[in-house]
Amino acid sequence: MSRKSDLKKSRIKFNLKRYVFSGRYFVRNALIVMILLTVVAIGAVGFGLLSSMKEDGKQVIEEETPDDIHGDSVQDSVQDSQEDSKKTVSSLKPETPSMIMDISDASMEELKTIIEEEQTVDLTARNVSLLAGTRTDNYRGFLCIEDAVNVRAAADVNSEVVGKLYKGATGEVDQENDHAADSAWTKITSGDVTGYVATTYLVLGEAASLREDETIGMIGTTTGQNVCIRTAGSTDADLVYIAPLGTRMRIDQAEDADGWYHVQLADGTFGYVSSDYVSVEETGITAISADEIRAVTDWKEEQIRKEEEKKEEAMKADLYLLAAITYCEAGVEPYEGQLAVANVVLNRLHSGRYGSTLEDVIYAPYQFTGCKLSSFSWALQTGGSDSCLQAAREALEGKNNIGDCMFFRATWVADLDAIGDYTIIGTHVFY
Repeated sequence: MSRKSDLKKSRIKFNLKRYVFSGRYFVRNALIVMILLTVVAIGAVGFGLLSSMKEDGKQVIEEETPDDIHGDSVQDSVQDSQEDSKKTVSSLKPETPSMIMDISDASMEELKTIIEEEQTVDLTARNVSLLAGTRTDNYRGFLCIEDAVNVRAAADVNSEVVGKLYKGATGEVDQENDHAADSAWTKITSGDVTGYVATTYLVLGEAASLREDETIGMIGTTTGQNVCIRTAGSTDADLVYIAPLGTRMRIDQAEDADGWYHVQLADGTFGYVSSDYVSVEETGITAISADEIRAVTDWKEEQIRKEEEKKEEAMKADLYLLAAITYCEAGVEPYEGQLAVANVVLNRLHSGRYGSTLEDVIYAPYQFTGCKLSSFSWALQTGGSDSCLQAAREALEGKNNIGDCMFFRATWVADLDAIGDYTIIGTHVFY
């Protein structure tokens, strides 16, 4: 609930700054204040005149009433004075009687204080607005209307990329671009990024000021070290990125029922982050710096490099394992016989009947006796021989000289009549 309350408060603050205390609405706010002051002034004048007339009436009665005048005469004089006072006040009343207000001195002082404070706040907001160049009549802002727009160091497509603008990003147009809409490039500043953007991807000036709502978005910032960004809203999903503390990301979708945000990273890719490790703020969308982009891309490139290294290591391990069993089973055979033995092992692996890895196949019980020889350990380190290494490598690359045969044995013990289809290479029968 606290996060939703914070978001609600930030929205209220934004709307107050934008629609109440914004310099863009200075004329409107000034008119309201002037009307309010006029009403107060008329009320004060009317109240003062009414009080004065009452006092004058009392004085007239006291001066014109001698001791010997009867009570009826006194009453008549008072009534006459009151009638005259009413006529005088009536002649001074404005056309709208409701504008005369009965306000105490304390209320008047409080009202004046409120008006002065509002004027001060409004003028301060107006000054800030003018400094930021956000007045409607001299609006220097812009709105990016495309995704992943490059911000370059110079007005040239071949210049260095110093940042990126994503859809909805905003900022200020440099003063030297007073007529940016007429040029191919616009110099902008957005967040910490300053550079040149192709004008065709921007909305400028008054048109941009009318679309300011599009520049407000939800920005998340990681609150811990090594925050995992995943391919789905689950801790079992694959990693997209591991974000360090303080990493910014755009919240693409609101928090789901399981507490995950769908986010867009600096390099434009998407993922999911747990709401437990990110703070969210409603604010203006600004450019992503080249450093922020590089942090993500460098991490991803490092993961790719590590994966390739693992694959190379695994391939090397498989290569030497296949070469070692080939050496122990057919080390004295001709090269074609060594290639055939290596393919028998791979055919078994592809069949799935003997396991899902090369190790499973070679160490399967009662299959390859060569793995139990003392020379096998030595062959694992060296590959056995150059020809066995070559045979294993070519077999792994797809060279096959025995088709789908999965068995072999020495010719002097094989019952060829019982085997059926077979191929003899060297001293082995393959079937």
